[in-house]
Amino acid sequence: MSKALEGWRVTSIFIARSGQPFSIFDTSTQTLDLSAPRASFTSSAPTKRNTFVPSTVPDVFHVITFLQSEILRQPNPLTPGAQWPANMSQRDAFRAPGFWNLDAAVFKDTKLTERLTLQLRGEAFNVFNHANLYVIGTSADVGSSNTVDACFGCTGSTYDRRQFQLGARLLF
Repeated sequence: MSKALEGWRVTSIFIARSGQPFSIFDTSTQTLDLSAPRASFTSSAPTKRNTFVPSTVPDVFHVITFLQSEILRQPNPLTPGAQWPANMSQRDAFRAPGFWNLDAAVFKDTKLTERLTLQLRGEAFNVFNHANLYVIGTSADVGSSNTVDACFGCTGSTYDRRQFQLGARLLF
């Protein structure tokens, strides 16, 4: 009984990241296909986020909302000597919400013979089943809407779901 209960080890990995930077574009002032300029604003770019204003789509929220009066719709003719608008937002001037996740594992090595060791292992990914908020990149366009949207768990990646796995490994 003591052999079964002793020798267990527990380990964990905690991942925390600040929000990923992104830019806001304005396709309504686009002069060439596939070349949308960054958005221009009447004053400094408002970077303050909303407090999770829900949209009509489930699990989607308006993260940043701009007033129409804040958006300066000034196209660049892209002619020689033409300057970009002075109030154009900087590249990556906005930040998405942060990300955090906790993974954990418990395992035990049992010596079967002098050469053979059996390892029993249990692992849990996203232990707290925490859904992170991701900015929807296509919504970062003030040419089609005055909001930047984000959604919970919309990437489809394995980070969005809690997963468990059990394993046994024979070491020799």
